[in-house]
Amino acid sequence: MRVKILIVLVFFLGAGSLSAYQWPVRPQDGQHGINSTLGEYRVGYFHAGVDINEAADSIYCPDTSIVDSTELRDRWIGRFRYWHVSLLDFPHDDTVQPGATIGYITGSHLHFRESSSRLSPHDALNPLGDSALTP
Repeated sequence: MRVKILIVLVFFLGAGSLSAYQWPVRPQDGQHGINSTLGEYRVGYFHAGVDINEAADSIYCPDTSIVDSTELRDRWIGRFRYWHVSLLDFPHDDTVQPGATIGYITGSHLHFRESSSRLSPHDALNPLGDSALTP
């Protein structure tokens, strides 16, 4: 019963998104394969993002983002977080425009996560929901 409640809670908390944005891999205006989705149960936790099936490729800024230099260590740029990557250095408070190269995928896929803001990194929004990754 507790697992069902957690799944429903994760679904509703992660259902929304702030606004439509591009994919963080090329082509940014095309669809990509997804290996895992938000809320999938893993042993001991729920997956808090989507895994985009791209290997050894560049990562691009999906939406206008303001950089907090402390975020780069934790792989955040604006409201987006990236795993299995090497991010480029950006100056504190730099504004990164959509389409700018922000780093490189170092593994077999890109784990991509969205939060409501860089100040609320623990909420997870669904990048596959309405008004999120397009198309």
